[in-house]
Amino acid sequence: MIDISDAFRDALKLKGSWNQILFSTLLASLGEKVPDGCTDWEDGVENWGVVFNGEEVISFVCEPIPIAFVKRRFSKDLNAIMNRFGVIHVDAEEFDAEIYRVDKTILKDVFVDVTDVVDYKCISLKDIWYATVTMPVRKD
Repeated sequence: MIDISDAFRDALKLKGSWNQILFSTLLASLGEKVPDGCTDWEDGVENWGVVFNGEEVISFVCEPIPIAFVKRRFSKDLNAIMNRFGVIHVDAEEFDAEIYRVDKTILKDVFVDVTDVVDYKCISLKDIWYATVTMPVRKD
């Protein structure tokens, strides 16, 4: 298992320097970087923006804290942009692989609650997105 709890802890420490304007600008920049890029995010509804190359999801970007998941074959182009924005990124071959673990308590430091439908000790990045995409966010 690949433990990504520290990536979330590091991003949480940077929360004070992260805001919706930076998030929106980053999301747009990522979408413009890939040949067939576009983005999707519903302000006030979703905690994660999604970057597509055509119909393929290539990145999930978190709005409340500066963390993102990116498909490894796009990381060379996208990670340079994320680094300029100070975003912690987790590179992955696939988002569906259940090879990660994350401390549920660190997620609860960001989100008011998370679903119990998934196993946080053996989870995919897509399932982390699913577990937190519409959960209320802590304001403190």
